[in-house]
Amino acid sequence: MTTRISLNVLKVWMLKAIPDFTKLNDKQQQLEELKSAHYNLTNNYSERLGSLATFQSQYEILNKSHAELLARFRKLKSFFCSVESLSQGKTCLVCPEGWVFFQSKCYFFSNNTLTWQSSQEQCLSMGGHLVIVESAEEESFLENKTNIVIEKKSGYWIGLTDQKKENQFVWVDNKTLDTNTRFWEPGEPGGDSKENCVQIWAILQQKRWHDFNCESVAKRICETNAFLFL
Repeated sequence: MTTRISLNVLKVWMLKAIPDFTKLNDKQQQLEELKSAHYNLTNNYSERLGSLATFQSQYEILNKSHAELLARFRKLKSFFCSVESLSQGKTCLVCPEGWVFFQSKCYFFSNNTLTWQSSQEQCLSMGGHLVIVESAEEESFLENKTNIVIEKKSGYWIGLTDQKKENQFVWVDNKTLDTNTRFWEPGEPGGDSKENCVQIWAILQQKRWHDFNCESVAKRICETNAFLFL
């Protein structure tokens, strides 16, 4: 009799405990879910910290590069532009290193010698072309800048030729030679069909145009537009 009562009491207790066990199991599941969520958040946080550190490092590198470029820009601008222009916030025109500025254009005077065609190709590779003379002022500038030693019988190629049709000289931009901007040495052009390319040449301390064989070698004058700095 006592045993039956104890079993009945145990059954009743177990029946009452089942909901508690169910709740406990639910709590454990919730706890596991929270642990998993915490783990994922911790990993995501670590990844975000890593990404943030990478971005900060990249930002510092870019910021340093920007500062260096800005310093170089200011140095170039102060070197090529007048102090008055800078103080008034005006724009200025500058040339690549090794080029000479004159009236919004840049000029490169070579030291080595090439044929006329190779000279044009070399000028193109540098972002320009063989010089096109458009005024007496420009011609005077070129003559003053060319370092021609008469004894060496050397000149500078310019972008003028009559290779396509004899005695019809055109510039490298395909424009016909203007009658008002011709600076030939007296008696020039004096060559035949074998002399179709033009140099600034020195005779008796005067530097004027002469036509030469295009396959002969000479120095060159390249021309390009100056850069605009704001």
